[in-house]
Amino acid sequence: MRMRKNKLKQVVSLAMVGAMVLTPASVLAGWKKPTTISKISATSKTVRAGQDFELKVYSGERNVDDDYFVWSIDNKSVVRFDDDDRYDDEMEFKALKAGTATITCKIKGTNVKKTCVVKVTEKQKTPYITIDDDDERFTVDVYDRENLEAKLRNATTSNRGLNYKSLDTDIVTVDSRGNVYGKKVGKGRIQISSKADPSIKKIVTVYVEWDD
Repeated sequence: MRMRKNKLKQVVSLAMVGAMVLTPASVLAGWKKPTTISKISATSKTVRAGQDFELKVYSGERNVDDDYFVWSIDNKSVVRFDDDDRYDDEMEFKALKAGTATITCKIKGTNVKKTCVVKVTEKQKTPYITIDDDDERFTVDVYDRENLEAKLRNATTSNRGLNYKSLDTDIVTVDSRGNVYGKKVGKGRIQISSKADPSIKKIVTVYVEWDD
């Protein structure tokens, strides 16, 4: 009788181990499949050929598995993925040439989706300043720091240094290296200018948000 019980315990144990092996790690960790996409970081945007940019979707639900978000591009001659990954809540892209492309993010296995229409313009030939991988929207969590990753493009001088100044210090601050600190939730502005030629400048709108 004891041998039968021991064998039964062994069978149950093996079944439990098998179930754990077949169950995705995200489920075991408590992550779930999202059911909605509440918003996308941009529904339309304009970028220059050769520029990298990023898009992000927000579910509005807690503890969702980001691998259920799948991205696609309808015109890969104009915009391409920055790497081979297609599954995440945020994705990086590269603009290739002038034209228009629609980028779509769907929840895998559903028709729930958000889209962004991207217009790519010709490369700019005069000096200009870009930030991060997205030249239109910069976000930082409240009480956190993010670097602007600003760059001076098409510069005719060897001095590519930049100056930074917050125009709304009650919401955001910035140091000499371009590190932005979110003081409180809201919208603030950072001015970036060339050290060699202060007339070359850019005003960046910074959105300070709660960490979702």
